Amino acid sequence: MPVRVLCLHGAQQTRNIFQNQLSRFQDDLTHIAELVFLEAPHVLPLITAQDDMPTRSWCSADGKEDYSAGDALVATTMQPAGPGTDLAFTVMLGFSQGALMIYRYLWLHATDAAVAAQLRGVIVAGVQDPRRMLPGNERSELFHTTSHSAASSAGETAVFGSMPFLHVIGKKDTIVAPEESAAFARVCSSASRVLFHEHAHSIPALKEVRLAVREVCQAASMSATKMAEVLEARAEELEMVSSMYGEDCILARGNETLVRMPLFTDAESILASSSASAVASLEAPAMHALERIKVCFRVPWSYPSTLPMVEMADGPTWHSVKYERWAAGVVARTSAYLSDELAVGTAMLLPAYLYAAGLAQEELDVLIDAFTEEAGGGGGAHGGHDSGAAVSKATGPWAAEDEHLREMYIAEADAKAAELLLAASKLSCDGGRPSANGGEDEDGEMCSMTAESETPAAAGSGGGSCTLIIGLIGKPSAGKSTFFNAVTNPTSESDAARVAAFPFTTIEPNIGAGLAPLYCPCATLRAAAGSAATPSAVLSSGLMDDLCDATYGHMCALGSCRFRRHPVKVKDVAGLVQGAYHGKGRGNQFLNDLCDADVLVHVVDGAAATEADGTACAPGQGSAMEDIAWVRSEVHSWIYDNLRAKWVSLVRQPRKLRVMFSGYGSIPTFVDRVLRRVGIANEVALTAILPTWGPRELHAFVALYIRLRFPMVVALNKADLPTAADLATALRHAYPHEVFVPMTARTEWLALQLSRRGYVDYTPGAASLGVRVEYGEVAPLGKNVRQELHDVVSFFRSTAASQEPLPSSSLLRTTGVQDVLAAAMAACEVVLVYPVRAFHPVTSLAHCLTFKLGSSAECVFDSLVHLKLLEGKLVRFEMIDLAPVQQQQLQELLASLPTISSNGSAVLMVARQQQRSATLPTSVRTLRKTEVINSSVVVARILSNKRQLA
Repeated sequence: MPVRVLCLHGAQQTRNIFQNQLSRFQDDLTHIAELVFLEAPHVLPLITAQDDMPTRSWCSADGKEDYSAGDALVATTMQPAGPGTDLAFTVMLGFSQGALMIYRYLWLHATDAAVAAQLRGVIVAGVQDPRRMLPGNERSELFHTTSHSAASSAGETAVFGSMPFLHVIGKKDTIVAPEESAAFARVCSSASRVLFHEHAHSIPALKEVRLAVREVCQAASMSATKMAEVLEARAEELEMVSSMYGEDCILARGNETLVRMPLFTDAESILASSSASAVASLEAPAMHALERIKVCFRVPWSYPSTLPMVEMADGPTWHSVKYERWAAGVVARTSAYLSDELAVGTAMLLPAYLYAAGLAQEELDVLIDAFTEEAGGGGGAHGGHDSGAAVSKATGPWAAEDEHLREMYIAEADAKAAELLLAASKLSCDGGRPSANGGEDEDGEMCSMTAESETPAAAGSGGGSCTLIIGLIGKPSAGKSTFFNAVTNPTSESDAARVAAFPFTTIEPNIGAGLAPLYCPCATLRAAAGSAATPSAVLSSGLMDDLCDATYGHMCALGSCRFRRHPVKVKDVAGLVQGAYHGKGRGNQFLNDLCDADVLVHVVDGAAATEADGTACAPGQGSAMEDIAWVRSEVHSWIYDNLRAKWVSLVRQPRKLRVMFSGYGSIPTFVDRVLRRVGIANEVALTAILPTWGPRELHAFVALYIRLRFPMVVALNKADLPTAADLATALRHAYPHEVFVPMTARTEWLALQLSRRGYVDYTPGAASLGVRVEYGEVAPLGKNVRQELHDVVSFFRSTAASQEPLPSSSLLRTTGVQDVLAAAMAACEVVLVYPVRAFHPVTSLAHCLTFKLGSSAECVFDSLVHLKLLEGKLVRFEMIDLAPVQQQQLQELLASLPTISSNGSAVLMVARQQQRSATLPTSVRTLRKTEVINSSVVVARILSNKRQLA
């Protein structure tokens, strides 16, 4: 049963502010402790007129320093049934004035036997010497019990006897002098532990602080008898280690003991039995240095109820990257062995030491290389090479893989990846939970394949705000640069991407900013307004107009005007040619330029008027049918070959696979999601399965990774030409899992240029335009301008003439550029946050912030403070999940395109599908500061103690 901890905030804080400050502590203490936050009784006046949330204090605000109301509140909370009765909490935690209240409570209840017997730990931070603040402080010896003798006794009489205390003190505290806090800590208790940190007046969420708090809570969960048994077991184990490895291996350091044991007790014999060729080159100094290496355990006073920390010591005196990597691996795996395999409360030091020694011997060849490189003049930092960097002589199925097999494997893997995502989408929509292998695990229970609730941050990774990046990919002369200009709409020719009818017009990547259509929650709000009478409604609309006040306005896309303009970055890279992964054309440079892209738009010559190398040909005779497969194959081969080059190293250490994708913008937990989809649920499974993989399995993994990391929309450019409609039909049948969106980038770009010159009135995404020049005014214009004006006006007249139902020969009602962008934005794996001042009613949706997957409430709050939309400290974060209903609406709009299949739209958006239901939201969720936003679209109400949302 978790230990209950009463938490008291400081002055000019609130319960919610303090709870958010300790959010990471709560994450660490899950299943160990329950933190309960108490609100101080006195409301303080607002510091400025702009402040919306008043803060509180434990003493009166009239300057009389009256703590009586605070004392009474703490006492009734600790002992609801009155003095002398059982305590509701076994640990107390206080910051600043809240810590002072703990001192006062202990002082006022010094003679209460229940407090002495049941209070098992106290944590205080940033607190002054309380003795002058204690009423009737003539008493000096309190709580003289023997049940808490975890730490060594103080040399003088302690104010609070042997009560276990943790004092957290900031070295840079300017509000309470650290010297004052430390001075009282020395006389506070004979079981006081002092922990200094490098910050100011705070309880920082540093690892060492969180670990110390965890130790207090774990020790508090044990009875006095159990504590005595634990301390006795600790002493016995340390004595055994001392007898085996000498007294010098144990060093007492205050509240912890440092245990240092040699990793190689008989290095000479171990080396003699080694098959490593470098053993013979080891000289005497290197041999001696090898024998000096020690594995160290930092043993806390509460061991074995808490885990020791593992370190390596006495390594080589020179800098060696190989040794540092080797040591880090031993430390990480030994730490994992301690936490996963050994039971807390048992003797752990010797088993962990033997495990570390075994690891060291398993990888002795790596260690020998590290020591011989110094003798060979390698210098450690730059000498030698990564033995796993190059592929050793291929054997088995790897040796059999030729170009023909590679093509077959890639096609097979991509089809399987698309089918897997489609199956996951259907199971999600049907309310099922797809398993890693599409069925049940060995125990007959469903194991999560998608595990969408486990976002990257759930495993401790970051998140943060981001700008969406759309990468343009395709063969030369397909229209990428024209599309780039149509999206970024440069104001001068010098800013525009160069466009010409020959290959490789673009050499260096063009990077520009544009506005792309993002489906707006206006529509959801209007639907919510229609159901506002229902008791379950959590949203209501207070918008003045049918459309909201989006900062950049709205536009039409996919046949709907419910899209808002959102800033994006667009990257147009050099054209791709077949065999780029072999170095043809610009090689893989184009792909390296797209590593940070959130989504790829593959611009295809939708009229089939160019060959694979970009040279012109008769419309309908080009390579469009083949372009879809080989472009995706080039992206696949780029990543596959990078992994294949490291395969020897990966087989030896499979866990390295999780960090191999950082160059593509993927954190380890994202790779974990991909692994779960191919049946690898944890590191044990990864270690067992990865060495059995051959080319087919690796191709399958890469194909799935690409589908998830680089979702792709295929833009069928030149869709206004006569050959486009038949080609689109053929493509749709040949590639049912691809998302095809027709467009004419040239028409959009010309319309924008003519609009800027004042010849036409045109808004991106519109189905029509107005001509501002009379017939007689056209003649004086240049020949090129007259032709451009004729082409644009003719196009929009032809689209306006088309009536419902859409003729089979026509693919476009607009230029389609905004449709392509809308599909691309729908595929991006990001979190969209719409901050609002209130849910009832929502009066403004001006701001839309984009965040990486795994972002927390704290990330959103920090961004709002950075944008000067909020001030102060986070008090409360509330959110409403709009993703299910918006995703359904988006899929319906995508499915209305004549070139896209239902399978294609489902595969495109599978990563964003989270729930079976697409009903309107009916609940508000409150998040702590460190909790992850497990949705792709939310409306958020964020409260601070200062100015609220502007």
